[in-house]
Amino acid sequence: MILIDKIKNNLTIKKFYIEFIFLKINSNFDKKMRWLIFLLLVVLLGCNSNYKDGWESDDCDYSDCNTLEPVSADISVRFTRNESNPTPTIYVMRGFYDNGVIIDTIKTDTVSAFTADLVLPVDFQYTFFTKYIDGKDTIIAIDGGYVAKKSRTECDSICWTVENTNFNIKLKK
Repeated sequence: MILIDKIKNNLTIKKFYIEFIFLKINSNFDKKMRWLIFLLLVVLLGCNSNYKDGWESDDCDYSDCNTLEPVSADISVRFTRNESNPTPTIYVMRGFYDNGVIIDTIKTDTVSAFTADLVLPVDFQYTFFTKYIDGKDTIIAIDGGYVAKKSRTECDSICWTVENTNFNIKLKK
């Protein structure tokens, strides 16, 4: 009888142990599932997207977005025209004034305003200069800079701009 009681008692302990482990597994499983559902809800509710005809957002501003990468730029060079200098010649150099190469000249007798406009490739250093006569003196006016293309991301597009496109070689008086 004692042996039978020990076997029953031992089986009861084993049965209790197996049930406890099963409950523990279920308990951990429930906790994991609760965390997974919670994280899933946070991710789904945390995303603020407006899907209309593709991914769009109210914060996107494409009004000043040129999606074509520029290879050239419209350059404006302001100059002075006066009695002593009715048609100054504008020299266009690639590089700096002291070591650049003259790539073009602009005869201002064909320019109606005080701004000469031209198109040049981007991503180069340019220098513009002209010579003015002031009595017996010759004044050289110089301006230049690196004409660079810049990109920025606007939502799902890459927008391009060109920087440093306005130059001034006017006489200061």
